[in-house]
Amino acid sequence: MLFADVVHLRAACRIWLLRMRVLLARAQGDDASYRDYRDRYLAMATSLGFEGHIRWAEAMP
Repeated sequence: MLFADVVHLRAACRIWLLRMRVLLARAQGDDASYRDYRDRYLAMATSLGFEGHIRWAEAMP
């Protein structure tokens, strides 16, 4: 496996984990954590250029 593949795989795992934290915080009614994770999720998606995740993050209230 190439180094670039490992980096991309790690980024993909990290962004999915962050997305799950957003959804869990929302389901638990933890508004402060939800907003924090949502904003971090959008920032990470934008920095990585993951267009699908950017659209998902922008759609979160």
